Parts: sequence; structure tokens; C-alpha cells
Amino acid sequence: MDSTLNYLEPAKYELSPLDIIPSHLYISNVFFYANNDASNIDFMPRLRLEASLYASLWRFPILVGRAMRSGTSISIIVDPSDLNLPSFEETGSSTKFCEIREASFHRDSWPNGINVQDPRVNSSGTTIASYSKLLEVLIVRLAENSGVVIRIRIAHCVFDAKGCDQFYQDWANECSKRLPSHDPRRYHLPLLSRRFMYERLRADLQPPAREPWNLMTYMVAGLSLLLRCLLEVFVLFSKKQDSAAVLESHLFRVKRSFIEGVQHEAATLSLGTKVSSNDVIVSLFTMAFFQSSYPPSVKSSPPESLSAIVPCDFRHRLKVPERYSGSCAIGLYVTAPTSLLRLPISAKAVQPIAEVALISRNTVTEVSQASIETFLKRALRVITLLGHRANVLYASMVCQAFSNQTRLGYYDTDFGNGRPEFIAPMAYSNTVAVIMPSRPEANGDIDVFLTLRPWVMQQLLGNSDFSECIELVY
Repeated sequence: MDSTLNYLEPAKYELSPLDIIPSHLYISNVFFYANNDASNIDFMPRLRLEASLYASLWRFPILVGRAMRSGTSISIIVDPSDLNLPSFEETGSSTKFCEIREASFHRDSWPNGINVQDPRVNSSGTTIASYSKLLEVLIVRLAENSGVVIRIRIAHCVFDAKGCDQFYQDWANECSKRLPSHDPRRYHLPLLSRRFMYERLRADLQPPAREPWNLMTYMVAGLSLLLRCLLEVFVLFSKKQDSAAVLESHLFRVKRSFIEGVQHEAATLSLGTKVSSNDVIVSLFTMAFFQSSYPPSVKSSPPESLSAIVPCDFRHRLKVPERYSGSCAIGLYVTAPTSLLRLPISAKAVQPIAEVALISRNTVTEVSQASIETFLKRALRVITLLGHRANVLYASMVCQAFSNQTRLGYYDTDFGNGRPEFIAPMAYSNTVAVIMPSRPEANGDIDVFLTLRPWVMQQLLGNSDFSECIELVY
């Protein structure tokens, strides 16, 4: 163990319901760094990367803790005498960076071992455990010193995407500091304690105090056990179980010109309402998902409406500090009628897409402190009864989910040898569209990494109207 961590203080981080719901998943990203000077043998060396990682962990001690369950709650315990050190591995590859670049970073061109098909912390599908690594790092050195690929996996119960971004930037800055030509960058200590979120909420949304056992608590415990057993049966037999089924993923690019065309049409329909690029992406992919899930060849009747879940970060709405690193988003259900979703998708006649985009915008606009607190109260009740298995219930309620990462600074992750040329997210469970961080040269184009069941994905890829609206990168 690096001596940097010898003097860590004991700590306990009690996770919130928003952390516990995705506690069975990792947030995984792959960073591709090109070395344009093969003679530079000091390109992102292991010793510097590893030493700076441990220096950064001093400010992020939660990542070396252990997840401990107590009833329906989960805490991360940092015990200096029993640290849960990160997995840090390095390997080499015969693949050159130029070969990956020429393949447009298609996953088939990646070195072996980089791609991750299973997003779960444990292959059994259960939530995180005391032996689970909260941080995993894999470094692959490409042939002829042409570049480096870094895969980082962080337990979702520890950080949300913003928390991951804070850690990436801190580690990269710590690594850059070790270079003579370092240009100092300001950074702020992360806020790891969940109290920074709870302080902005009503008293009845605070974690309940542990009550002495009485008849009522025995009844609640019995009901909780019964419900969890029923959910275990549901996991075994439901088609929407949270285990890793066979999935298929592709990277799509939506052009700026198409997005602006939909935005103009939406403004015309609504007398000036401006929809965001995120609203347009939600609309386009929700319509495509619906039409792929219920093609004309399928005899079963579609539902009267379909809901997509769209994350809404509420840090600014409740004045939670931006440096707060825990999960701080609620899922908004953008619900559109089947009659609208089944209309043809077209790059030339975008009115239906604009109408669904307006539904998305209205859903987001209506979010208030009261609606956020209502969601949190429900989540707290569900966690009280179901614990970590609440993820099964929430997964069963979602048809198409989105993860918006466009505002994150992943492309600023510079370890001292330049920014990454490309960043790729890893597989997610069920049906998730990751709206990716914008590439520096994107010029308004937006990349979307979509994961679906194979038969649904094949229907989507065969939708010629949808193909007019996007570019299939891989």
C-alpha cells in the first residue's frame, strides 16, 4: 500500500436512497490518449499514474472504504487498518493507436480486456458487498508507444457522474503536478458526506433514527422480508430483471443541423418555447425505441403511452453544493401517447419529434422543490421496505432511460500529456441511452451510446427513417 494512505482517519459515510438504488452497478468509462511522439518514453508512466492516484485518494477516502449493509441501509466504512485498496492493473497490447483511430474507435478495434459487457458490481446481480472494489483501474499501453488506454470503474453507490468527474480531474491534476512544466489548476475538495444534501431537505426526509424494537418494527421487518423474497422471485422470472442479459450497444451521432431543425419546429409549434438538445435526443430515441419494440409484425397491442426516464440533477434547484459527490438526481418520467410515438420519424418532416421534445421540456420545466421532495420521500419509503433490491422495482418501471453526460468535463482529464482523444462509456443494464460528453471538435454534434436487447436493436437499425436522422459511428 502507498504510504500516502497510512494516516487516513476512520470515517463512515451513510448512503442515501439515491445512492442505494444503483448500488449494484459501476460507472465505467474508457479514456484514449494518443502519444504523437513515439520517442517520448515518459508518456504517462505507471509509477506517476499510480503515485498520483494514491495521493488523490487521500482527498477521496470513501473510495478505499468497504460497503457494509445493516438491514435496508448501506454505509461505506473507512477503516485505516483494513482499507479496500483499488484494483490497479497494467498490460500491453499489439494494437496501435492509429488502428483504433482509423476504426473510429469501434469496440472491435479495442485491445483485449478493455470492453465491459456486464455493468454490475457482482456477477450475481446483487448489490455491492464488503469485498467489492469501489474503484478499478486498468491501463493498456498500445504498440510502439503510440498511446495509452485507461479504463476506470467506480461503484455507482459512491459517486454519481458528477462525482466521478471530480475524481477524474483531481487524479489528473495530481499527476500533472509531478511534471516540471505543470500549469497549476485550482480544484476544491469534494463533499463526500451525504449530510450536504440532507441539509437542504425537510426534516421528514432525513434518514430515520434507529428505533428500539417493538411490535411495529417487527411487523415492518417482517413485511420487508416478505417483499424482498417476492422480488427475488420476480428477478428469476421477469423479463425485466436487473441481471445482465444479452445486450447490444452502438454509438450514434446526431448532427447539429438536425437538432437545430427540431428546435426551430418546436418553437414554431409552441409560440417560442425553446427545447434543449437533450429534449431532442430524448424525443428521437424514445420514438425509435417505441417503434422498434412494437413493430407492425408484432401482434401484441402496445400500451396507450410510453414513459422514458430522464435524470434531473437537483443540485442547483435545492442549492446543494456543486462539489457534492453523491447521487443527486431524480428520474423524471417523460410520458408520450402511443398515437404520437408511432408517427414516422423523418429528418425532413420533424413535427412529431418536435412535439415529443416539447413534452420532455414541459416535464423538466414543471420540476419544483416540492416534486423533488415527493420523489425522495417515495424513494425513502421504498428503501425502508426493500433495501438494495429496490433497484429491481425501479428497473421494471422504466422502458427507456437516459443518462445525460454532455456537461461533464471528461475531456479535460489531462494527466500531463494532453487531453483524451476519445472517451467511451461502458455497458449499462437494460435499455439506456448515454448522451455522451461533447468532443472538443464536435461542433454541436452529439454522440449517443445506446444499449438495447438485440432484437430491439436490430429493429431500430432497420428503421430507414431513423437512419436519416443519425450517423451510425459503430
